[in-house]
Amino acid sequence: MWDISQKDAAGNVYQGDVLAVNSNNNYVFAETGLMATVGLENIVVVQTKDAVLVAAKDKLQDVKAIVQ
Repeated sequence: MWDISQKDAAGNVYQGDVLAVNSNNNYVFAETGLMATVGLENIVVVQTKDAVLVAAKDKLQDVKAIVQ
């Protein structure tokens, strides 16, 4: 999703109700409710009704260890 999504001036991709301050090159997906970031860089945040994932973009390959 990161690669194909349109980014803002700070390189962020936001989907859902997101507020960001001093945050750069992040992907934030908020399914329900407000998601806020302050001072984050190169982070992926995915919030669904069941779970929240917060990960460094360069460590996303390790998410499979959590899923297992």
